[in-house]
Amino acid sequence: MFDNEFIRVSSCNPRYFEYESGAPFLPIGVNLCFQRYITDDGEALAMFEKEIRHFAENGGNLIRVWCGVALLNLEPELEGMFSAEKLENMKALVAIAKKNHVRIKFTLEHFRTVTPRKERELFTGAVTFQQPIYHTSRGGSCENMTDYFTKDAPRKNLLKKLEILSREFAGEPAVMGWELWNELNAVDAPRNVWLPWLEMMVAEMHRLFPRQLIMQSLGSFDCLESFANYAAVGRVPGIDVGQIHRYLEPGADLDICRGALDQLEADATRETLELFPERPVFVAETGAAAYHHSGPSHLYEQDRAGILLFDGVFTPFFCGVAGCGHFWHWDQFYIGLHDHWKIFSLFAETVAGVDPVRENFTVHQRESGRLRFYGLSGRTQQLWLLRDKRNDWQHEFNEGIAPELLAEMEIPLAALTSQTVSGVSFFAPWDGTRGALAIHDGKITLPRFHRALILKIQR
Repeated sequence: MFDNEFIRVSSCNPRYFEYESGAPFLPIGVNLCFQRYITDDGEALAMFEKEIRHFAENGGNLIRVWCGVALLNLEPELEGMFSAEKLENMKALVAIAKKNHVRIKFTLEHFRTVTPRKERELFTGAVTFQQPIYHTSRGGSCENMTDYFTKDAPRKNLLKKLEILSREFAGEPAVMGWELWNELNAVDAPRNVWLPWLEMMVAEMHRLFPRQLIMQSLGSFDCLESFANYAAVGRVPGIDVGQIHRYLEPGADLDICRGALDQLEADATRETLELFPERPVFVAETGAAAYHHSGPSHLYEQDRAGILLFDGVFTPFFCGVAGCGHFWHWDQFYIGLHDHWKIFSLFAETVAGVDPVRENFTVHQRESGRLRFYGLSGRTQQLWLLRDKRNDWQHEFNEGIAPELLAEMEIPLAALTSQTVSGVSFFAPWDGTRGALAIHDGKITLPRFHRALILKIQR
């Protein structure tokens, strides 16, 4: 195990991660950001322990956790009054992660306004996005979010909090990194206000957490404005990891966000790789949402097989992401509802023994009349995800069309590789079958499979 080593961007291939010793680290991650309905701290930690253990048992090794929620918020009552009890909760959570060999990405803040106001819940169990302790009416230093990002007092207060966290966690390898803010462009302040703050705070984060990775996220990449926001963050010095949030969402402005989830993920990955050059990238939040993110998608109730999770987890890696896609709606809204944790074990099995740093993968895509091909070509092997184009959420849920069993599809190897091939193996995740494929006249015949197939071509 590498529990005592920090994770860093690979010194040989900046698109991927490694341990300090140089061994590869391939993140298998999910959002476990908060406990929706549990108000008792002890019960919340117990639930985190249960979820983390279950995730780890299925191959997971990275979780995202929000610090600004009741369990972990270091300023629960007044600006500048820090809670030793909440700090102990953070330490307890880190200990749980360490015990299960899981790394944590902490998201420091998520609020969008400091103005006290009546707030309608976005949906049952949603966290609040306001933080009135910073408002002058509650003894704070700000009238609005512009004040928060531009005035000295809130900035100095945040640095005090970060110094507390640095003393406790800067030397902790189980903390992979820190995300400054959840979806920073969603705050009640324009980009020309929050962007200079971000540039300054990223430098401070590297000073305080020199061996941990620093990240930033933005809202779902689903409209034309997203291009400018993501490009701006991509140019911020010191952002170690590129991140994108994107959901299947019927009210999205971009057409790609209303279609097949594997294509949505492939496009998201392509955009992120372009906007964050020479860095690893994450599809850091993905899933399916109701209109204008007013709640979880109604599709979740129907998705008892987990095809949405499969596409969200698998496709990004096969398109060049440093690990799997990180799904949202982790609990009773979807993953927990149907016990879909097994999808992560399928991914873990797929990438077992794969060293993306050594392979130095390049990305390829193909399309036939029936299949979409997402491929990674490396020094010793090629990995391909084959996806049935006639099976997606629209066909299976809206139209009630069951996935067809595909059989005896012949593929010319030259369409996938120009290299000499020593062997081809397959894994059919939905069917639980695996094995070797014979090569005849430069062609392979695919096995019987539903929905998707993984091919590994050895050189």
